[in-house]
Amino acid sequence: MKEIVAFLPVLALAACTRDQRDVIPLPEAGTTWVELAPMNLRTPDDFDRLDQVLMRKGTPADVIKAYDDLAAVAPDDRAVRFRGAFAALVLDPVGRGPRVAADAIRRLGPGPEADYLSIRVDRRAFLDEDGRVAVPPGKRDAAAALAARIAAFVAANPGWKGPMGRTVEDVREMGRELESGGNTGNHASGSNREL
Repeated sequence: MKEIVAFLPVLALAACTRDQRDVIPLPEAGTTWVELAPMNLRTPDDFDRLDQVLMRKGTPADVIKAYDDLAAVAPDDRAVRFRGAFAALVLDPVGRGPRVAADAIRRLGPGPEADYLSIRVDRRAFLDEDGRVAVPPGKRDAAAALAARIAAFVAANPGWKGPMGRTVEDVREMGRELESGGNTGNHASGSNREL
């Protein structure tokens, strides 16, 4: 029994030497808006569930803040970086979004996540005030170049699964919209289904 009692202070001391990265500061009392519950974040579906919870419980700024917090805890996680940049680009397209997406593209390096973000960033040049694709005559060559990049993305990533259930078919539709000048009548890839 003496051995167990003598061992307890050693355990207590070991618990005090935790790495500071294991400690996540909580907001002040009364500001918590999401119930705490464990959530795996390994697959696109897991991140989709997180986005749904965040959007149901908070504001767009809260979603962006949650991804900022996740990035602070897991700075090298590609999925966190990608989903955080996507959320910022969709929810704050004029403010932080493009800057966060550009940083993520640079940090992610080559791959489908960076390619998709790059397509989304460049596609913004062809969106009207309602978030619909509109290609003016003077931008048709640029739209055709982006549509070619989209076709290359589709060919290189046939099984791709992106945010909020997006698939390679949604990306292909973005290319069709650009090729037609925005007159496909199908705007499922537009701003009405962002997050």
